[in-house]
Amino acid sequence: MNKFPIILSLFFISFLIKTGWSQCESYSTDNHIACDSFTWIDGVTYTSSNNTAVFTLVGANTAGCDSIVTLNLTINNSSSGIDVITACDSFTWIDGVTYNSSNNTAVFTLVGANAAGCDSIVTLNLVLKISSTDPNLVTSSDSLICENSNVTLNVSGGSLGTNSQWVWYKDSCSGNSIDTGSSINVTQASNTTYFVRAEGDCNNTSCVNITVENLPYFIDLDSLSIDSTYDSSNNTWSIIDSVCPQSAVQLFAHYSETFPLGYSITWYQNSCGSIPIGIGDSITVYPDSTTIYYARVIGTCGASLCKNITVFTKDGSISPDGISASSNNFCNGGSTTLSVVGGQLGTGASWGWYIGSCGGNFQGSGSSKTVTPNATTTYYVRANGGACGATSCAEILINTYDLNVYHSPIDSTCESSPFVLQGGFPQGGNYSGNGITDSIFDPSVAGFGSHTITYSFTDSNNCSNSTQFPVVILEANID
Repeated sequence: MNKFPIILSLFFISFLIKTGWSQCESYSTDNHIACDSFTWIDGVTYTSSNNTAVFTLVGANTAGCDSIVTLNLTINNSSSGIDVITACDSFTWIDGVTYNSSNNTAVFTLVGANAAGCDSIVTLNLVLKISSTDPNLVTSSDSLICENSNVTLNVSGGSLGTNSQWVWYKDSCSGNSIDTGSSINVTQASNTTYFVRAEGDCNNTSCVNITVENLPYFIDLDSLSIDSTYDSSNNTWSIIDSVCPQSAVQLFAHYSETFPLGYSITWYQNSCGSIPIGIGDSITVYPDSTTIYYARVIGTCGASLCKNITVFTKDGSISPDGISASSNNFCNGGSTTLSVVGGQLGTGASWGWYIGSCGGNFQGSGSSKTVTPNATTTYYVRANGGACGATSCAEILINTYDLNVYHSPIDSTCESSPFVLQGGFPQGGNYSGNGITDSIFDPSVAGFGSHTITYSFTDSNNCSNSTQFPVVILEANID
């Protein structure tokens, strides 16, 4: 049997199978580009690129045969990032929202915005800082201080923002700061203006300021002087070498600097720092002997050294301080001895006594004088003569009592029986005379005729006076 034909037939059949039948199927590639993931016709979700997956669509081609599809998938990934932002007070992000506090949770998707055309997912990381607000003013523990003394300054009002602090300057709101904090202590030696502002991450506020004045410990006087005196005889002014005791002398203090509030000139007599005798640029003194006067400036922070000037006095008399009386307030006709109290006689001077006025009706000389006033009288005494002439007077009022006693008339009477005498003034006095017993007059004892009766009175000052009046007893007619 010839085998060749059989082998040829088998080959032909195999060829037909390979060529005829395979030409019924169709093949294709399904190309895709996707972001992050892709679900294909095979129902599989792919999260990475793939070019090996094959899916057969049974009988899906135009010949009714299978369509064999190969997947060619490119997966591109979405991108993500963090938007780190630092802002002050508020910030409006890409999502259109205005944020007033820090935020790290907000997310916004920028669709197809990355280089591969996929979404860009942005997470906000916002740090929001706070701005400082302007201070209102600066307060000081003292507005006036002494040199090299401490003063405390405080900020009032305003608020500090993020990482802010109060920063202090002097003389201007810039340059090198002198300190930080809401309160500082400074030591100053001259008038100074201090400035403060808030400085921080967001802003520097405007400055507020305060000027603290510095007071000196002392201000020296330049000199003291005596006022010039006008001489009317030659129409000239001159500085006198000496004055009569107790004359008015005006002293002046001279200075160059302007006194701050609370500083003034204080005057003393005989020693610096003794009991003050006056305050001011000038004073009037009345020296009774050669005297040294002192003056210095005293103020809030201390006192200067004293300047002094000597006022020389002549050998004149000094006015008496007063007059003493051995007695006063007595009855008319009484006497008292008056004596000079204090004062001093200059060479060639003497004490002179007067009534009516100082230098009026001269009554005599001497350091004492006995007087018998007829009524209440004012007596004067002064020194007369010597280098400076008369001094001013001292005076005293000597008071006397004038007791007036009166009695009303008594009518003539024929009465023979005793009767009470009345009509004396002041009342309560005593009667005396013929026929008087106490205040009773007895005609039978006195007898007929005119009788002189005395009415006497002594007052509380032991002054006595009396008056007399007649009592006439008539003889009765006998029918």
